[in-house]
Amino acid sequence: MSNCELCGEQMPEGETMFRFHGYSGPCPKPPVQKDDQPRVTDDDRGEITVAFNGKELRGWSYGSEDERRTKMLCAREYVEGWCDGRAA
Repeated sequence: MSNCELCGEQMPEGETMFRFHGYSGPCPKPPVQKDDQPRVTDDDRGEITVAFNGKELRGWSYGSEDERRTKMLCAREYVEGWCDGRAA
């Protein structure tokens, strides 16, 4: 099996991306966006998350502004360590 060069969807053996999608134009599906590093998100309701390609890697809860700052530093250190480990 092979994948469409643009959208990444699996195609049956011997298919081209044009025949697979049913017409001779470009792939109708948008290209799959891949993150190159994790994203840190604060929802402003007590949760900080680190996600990579749509999957949550780690999360923190906080109850005050001081705790939020501390947890945000933890999240940034986590991302830095994750990226260093991935590069090794």
